[in-house]
Amino acid sequence: MDRRTFFKSKTSCFTDLNNNTSNSSLQSGENVEELPTDCTAVGPGSSSQGREDNSGNVTNKRGTPVDLGTKDTGPSQPCLPEYPKTLFSKQNRSFSSEYYKTYKFIEYSKEGDAVFCFPCRLFQCSSSAAYRDPAFVINGVRDWKKILAKLQKHADGAPHRQCTEQWHCFEQTKATGSVATLLSESHKTTVQANREYAETIVDILLNLGKQGLSLRGHDEGETSENRGNFLELCNWYARHDRAFSARLNAPFNLTSPDTQNKFLEIAAHLVKDKIIHSIEENGFFAVLVDEARSFKEEQMAVCVRYTEKLEIKEPFLGFVDCSERVDAIGIYGYIKHFLGACGIYSLPTVGQSYDGAAVMSGHVNEVQQKLRQDHPCAVYIHCMAHKLNLVLVDACKVNRTANTFFHIIESLYAFFSQPGTHHAYQKHQKELGVKAELTALSNTRWACRWKNIAAVKSSMRALLSTLSEFAVLPFRRFVEASGLLSNLKKTAFCVCLVVFYHVLSMIHVAHKALQKKDTTLSQASSVMELTIKSLESMRTSDKWEELWMEIEAFCNSLDIQVNEDEREHTHKRPMKRTVALDSCVVTSSVGQREYQSNTTQSVKEKWAQRLYFPVLDTLLGECQSRFSTQTMEIARSVDAVLKCDPEGAQCLLNEYATALSINPKLAYTKMNLVKMNSQHTSSDFVKEALSTGFNPNFEKLFKLALTLPVGTATCERSFSAMRRVRNWMRSTMCQERLSSLSLLHIESDITAALNIEDIISAYHAKSKRRMLLH
Repeated sequence: MDRRTFFKSKTSCFTDLNNNTSNSSLQSGENVEELPTDCTAVGPGSSSQGREDNSGNVTNKRGTPVDLGTKDTGPSQPCLPEYPKTLFSKQNRSFSSEYYKTYKFIEYSKEGDAVFCFPCRLFQCSSSAAYRDPAFVINGVRDWKKILAKLQKHADGAPHRQCTEQWHCFEQTKATGSVATLLSESHKTTVQANREYAETIVDILLNLGKQGLSLRGHDEGETSENRGNFLELCNWYARHDRAFSARLNAPFNLTSPDTQNKFLEIAAHLVKDKIIHSIEENGFFAVLVDEARSFKEEQMAVCVRYTEKLEIKEPFLGFVDCSERVDAIGIYGYIKHFLGACGIYSLPTVGQSYDGAAVMSGHVNEVQQKLRQDHPCAVYIHCMAHKLNLVLVDACKVNRTANTFFHIIESLYAFFSQPGTHHAYQKHQKELGVKAELTALSNTRWACRWKNIAAVKSSMRALLSTLSEFAVLPFRRFVEASGLLSNLKKTAFCVCLVVFYHVLSMIHVAHKALQKKDTTLSQASSVMELTIKSLESMRTSDKWEELWMEIEAFCNSLDIQVNEDEREHTHKRPMKRTVALDSCVVTSSVGQREYQSNTTQSVKEKWAQRLYFPVLDTLLGECQSRFSTQTMEIARSVDAVLKCDPEGAQCLLNEYATALSINPKLAYTKMNLVKMNSQHTSSDFVKEALSTGFNPNFEKLFKLALTLPVGTATCERSFSAMRRVRNWMRSTMCQERLSSLSLLHIESDITAALNIEDIISAYHAKSKRRMLLH
C-alpha cells in the first residue's frame, strides 16, 4: 500500500468515529445551533500504543488519544516536570511547555507523546477538504527536532485559520448564546425596560388621581414653565433616573392625553370590578342616589351598600350625567342603565335611599316606585340626615327671633370675610388668646350650624372689640359695623346664642352619627330616639333655669344688660289679645302675634315663652311626625335581628324571606341558639357566632340587617370630591375622565392596592402598541 492510500483509509476511519462522537454529544443535550453549519465536529476517541513512521508521526489503530481536550474543556495543555525524550540522530529531544505560549491552539497527549491542533481536530471545515496532511488532526506530531517549523507552517495555512475562526465563533456563541437566544434575551430585556418605564408612568398617574390633583396643565409645550402636575413630576423623576429620562425624551413615551385616559379608565375599571365582585359574593345590595350641579351639568352620584365579611361597605361607583332628562322616567332610566352596565341590576336590591325630593320619593309613579316594580323588596328609606335638616329648618324658621338671629350670624361672616376686617379680627383674637374662625352658613346642612354658633360664642369679646373699632369714621363700612355691634349687644342675640348652642349641640352629635358609613338602621333609630328624649328633658322649667343662669353670666361677662328689648315690640296700636290662647304657646305668627306683652311676667319668663319653649315644641313635633313612619318599624326589626330576638325579626322576614330564599324556621332556630349562649347579645357577638358556625339562613338575615341603608351621606361626600376633581380650572373635563378620576380619588384605599402590572397588561391587550410591553 502506498503512502497516499494509507492516509486516505486512516482519515475515513476516524471521520466515521468522530461523527459517532458528534451524534452522542447531540443526544446528551448539546445545542446544535452553537456549531457552525459548515463544520464537522471531531471528538476524542480511545487510544493504544502508537508507532512511529518514517516522518516521525504517531499513528493509532483505534483513534486519537483519550486525554485530549473537548469542546467544553478546551485544549489539553498539561505542564509536566519532564516530558518523554526521543532519540533523534545522536541527541534526545522532547516536547516543551514553552510551545503553549507561542502556539495557543496546540494540545499535548501524554499517552501518545504527540502534539495535536485543537481547532483543526474539532472544527475541521468542509471548505478545507483539500487538507492533505492529517498529522495535527489524527495522528499527532512528535518530531521534536523540526516541531517549531511544522507548527509555524501549520499555523500559516488557510485551513488552520478557518478552523481557528470557527473555534473563536464557537467560544463566543457559548458565552453569549445562539442568534435565536440573543434575540430572545434582547426581547426580554427590552420588554422589561419598557414595563419598568410604564410602571413609573402609571404610578405617577395613580398617585395624582388618588390625591384628586389635576394632571394636565394649561400649556404643556416644551417652552412652558409649568406643563402640569403629571409632566412636571415625570421631568422631576427623569432628573434622578437616566434610563427613565432617555425613554421620556423618546417620540413615544406614554404621556399623551389619550394614553393617560386609557390608563385611568383601566385603573378605574379594576377598582369597580373589585367592588362588583364583593357585591356578587354578598348576593344583594342597596342603592344610594343623589344629584348635584357641576357647572352646566347635573351629575348623579351612584353608590351601593353591602357587606363584606359581615362588615358594612358603602363604596362609590361613578357619576352619571343626567342633564338631558331629570324627571322620574329619565332618572330611573339612568339608574337602570348604569347598574346594568356594572352587571348588578339583576341581583336583588333590598333597599333604596334618596333625599326627600318629590321626583325621587313619590309613591305613585316616581323613581322609588319604578324601581320597586322590578325589585319589589327594595324598600325606600328617606335619608335620615336630610330628615333631621328638615326638622331644624322648620323649627328655626317658624320663630321670628330665631330667624333674625341666623341672619345676624350670616351677616357677621359676610362682614369679617373681607381681608381688612378679618385681619383686625384675628389680631384681637390673638390678644385674647382665642382662635375660632367664622364660616359660611349652609342652606342644606343646618346641623353644621352648631360650629358657627360655637365660633361666635367663644370669640364674642373679640367680635365686639373689632366692631367697636370699625363702628366709627373714617371706616367706610362704619354703618354696617354699628348695626352689627348694636345687634350683638342685645339680649335677644345672647339668649339665642346660648339656647341654640345647647340645642344644636345635641343635633350635631346625632347628625354625625347618621352620616357614618357603618351606621345601621337600628343604630340610627336609637340615635333619634335618644335625641328626642334629650329634647324632652330640656323642655322643663329646671333646665330653663340653668340656661337662664348661664345667659345672665354670659351677658355679665360682656357687660351687656339683660332686658326684654321692649323697643322691638312697641307698636302704634295696642295688640289684641285672644283669651283662648292664654294657656297655649303660639308657634306661628299667622293670625296672631308671636309675642304677647304681659307686664306681670319677668324677663326670664318672657324669653321662655318667646323663644325657648316654641323652638323645643317645634323640634319635638317635627321629629315625632317625620321619624314615626314605616322606616322606624323596619329599624326596630333590624335591631331585633342584630340582638337575636326572633319575635322582633318578623317584619324583615315577611318582607324579604321569599326574595332572598330565607327559611324563617331555620333562621329562628339559629337565633335562639345564639341567644342561649349569651344573655347580652350584641352585633359583635353575633358576628363571632356566625364565623364559628355557618348557617346560610341566619347569615342572610344578618347581612340584610346590615345592608339596609340609612341615608345618602356617601353621595354627599362624593360631591365634595367631585368639586375637588372638577374645579373651575378643569371645567372642560369629559364625563369618562371625571368618573374615572373621582372613583380613584374616593376609593383611594382600593386604588392604593392595585397591581400596576395588571394595568399595563390590560393596556397592552387592548391593541398593538408601538412600545413592546409583552
